[in-house]
Amino acid sequence: MYQLLLCIHVCTVIIGLGPTFLFPLLLKLPKTPDTIQYTGKVLGGIGRMAKVFDYILLVSGLLIVWKPALPFLSF
Repeated sequence: MYQLLLCIHVCTVIIGLGPTFLFPLLLKLPKTPDTIQYTGKVLGGIGRMAKVFDYILLVSGLLIVWKPALPFLSF
């Protein structure tokens, strides 16, 4: 169970926070009004996707802390 939660947590970090680094690159691309509008739609979609993955990241992180792999209190 712990390995599954950890895998979900790491994957959501990569998928959810990774596109954030694309924002500066995407903002440099638009040259015409049509591309500006398209870029705005793409950035909005990335923002919505990042919010979903941030919530999954939060829940998986809390579950990892709540169900630790090692019984730390037994030392």
